[in-house]
Formats: sequence, C-alpha cells, structure tokens
Amino acid sequence: MYKVIILFILSFSLSVFANCEEPFLFNNKPRVFINQFDSAVPGEFNKVENITNDGFFFFDGYRRIDNDKTLGEILYKYYDQTETLFISDLHVKVKNQKIGSMLLAKVLSDYPYVTKVKTVLGLDNFNAFMLAKENGLSDIKALKRTPAYKMRKKMGFKKIDKESIDIDLEGSSIIFMVERY
Repeated sequence: MYKVIILFILSFSLSVFANCEEPFLFNNKPRVFINQFDSAVPGEFNKVENITNDGFFFFDGYRRIDNDKTLGEILYKYYDQTETLFISDLHVKVKNQKIGSMLLAKVLSDYPYVTKVKTVLGLDNFNAFMLAKENGLSDIKALKRTPAYKMRKKMGFKKIDKESIDIDLEGSSIIFMVERY
C-alpha cells in the first residue's frame, strides 16, 4: 500500500513541474515530412534573402534548385510577436513532385513554434477556389478544396480563420490564414 502512495505522490509531483505545453507547441510534422521525402523530391534547398517584387516589401525564402534550374520558390516573412508566418509567394514550375510541400515544410521547420500561416493564393489556387464556389460551396469549404489548404493541413494547420479571409475577385486575389490549433 505504501508503494502505491509513494508512486502516486511521485507521479503527481512530476506532473506539477512538467511543462506539458512546450512539446505541444513544437510542430514536428514539417521535419518529419522533409526526412521522409527529401531524397525522393528533385533538387536541393537554396536560401534566399531580401527578395522583392515591388521594391517596397522584402521577403526571405527558399528555392528548390536542380541542375541550376529553379523548380520552385517560397517567399515569406515571420512575425515573432504573433508567431505568424506570412507567405507572400509559393510557386512551383514542376507539378506533382511534392516541391511546394517541401518548400513549405522547410520554412515551417525553421519556425517550429508558428501557430498561424497567412497566405496569398496564386492563380492555380484561385481557380480551384472559384470552381468550388461555382459549385455552391461556402468560402471555407471552397478554400479547403485548394491545393494550398491541403498542403497546410498536411503540415498540421487545419483550422481556417474565417475572419482572415479577404477575397478580391477583380484582382484575382485571396488571402486567408490557417491555425495549427
């Protein structure tokens, strides 16, 4: 009987001092994805810094390069106060090779405590969204049909923040944010 009481006290005292929240906050899915697929996906990562398309906003990023050819690129800005990653551009020249997922996983592995990913959808994703909307789906259900959402879901970001959805049909632009929990 004493052994049971001592075991209970010991386990209780360990749980009081344990930081159970810390492992939950760390996102390991991107690293697992990279380890699983890096050798199967063509190319290698190449870090880029201070890239701009308009001379006003500057982003860091990665390229996936194979034989001096860029297969895909991701540009992002990390905001540590809100643990948010803003992806301004993710484009892939070679489809169905997991290159986009590898690029996203690489950035997320650099920032494993990110809780939100905000994204500007490219034209392919915009067209997938519009097709789903034409079939009568809500904004959230239509976003869930896009490759961009499916890629983020694979990395652990499943919840779409409804308030973050910004649709500009004339500019063929959609911005939305997904959360990890």
